[in-house]
Amino acid sequence: TRYAAHNFIPYPTRTYDINAIADYYDAFFIAGGALLDDAVYDSAKDKINLVTAIIDLGLRFIEFDKHCIFYGLSTPSEIQNVDYISRLNRITNNCKHFSVRDTNSLNTLKKAKVSIDNVKVVNDLVFANKTFSAIHKNTKNVKKEDEVGLIYVLNEDTLPLLTTFTKKLLKYYDDSIKLKIIPFYDYQNNDVV
Repeated sequence: TRYAAHNFIPYPTRTYDINAIADYYDAFFIAGGALLDDAVYDSAKDKINLVTAIIDLGLRFIEFDKHCIFYGLSTPSEIQNVDYISRLNRITNNCKHFSVRDTNSLNTLKKAKVSIDNVKVVNDLVFANKTFSAIHKNTKNVKKEDEVGLIYVLNEDTLPLLTTFTKKLLKYYDDSIKLKIIPFYDYQNNDVV
């Protein structure tokens, strides 16, 4: 009830939630971070962790023939889980864009026998402010209802950096684009505070 005044996307906790999200939204875009990791992946668990949610969401969006974009992610030095590798292969072969942020991650995928035919190496999204600007300037027919969701790990330590980053984003977008902060990190009430 403490979130009653806020409009947010609830974190998926079961398969039904994955389907509902994929059915409702037009595209799935996941960017930046060490999120391609089989160490905690478990498709059979009742509680869905972030790594599992990303893979399951990607597959559902592909199944629903919707845009699925994995941008600038990274891997650990090794991926071994056979089920994870199989699902990741389906994503790399069928999503609209798949990229990693370093050649080490590309080599990890290759070593795990994940298809890298459609995998690109790109700069880390953290350094991409100029890219955001170029993308926005080249975007045709931007609709007024377009929104950009921001998922911040927001606390006292990160607030100054995220405030600066958000101000930079606001300079790149005109008033027709809405920025929405999506609650994500309520560990020790971070989002509430």
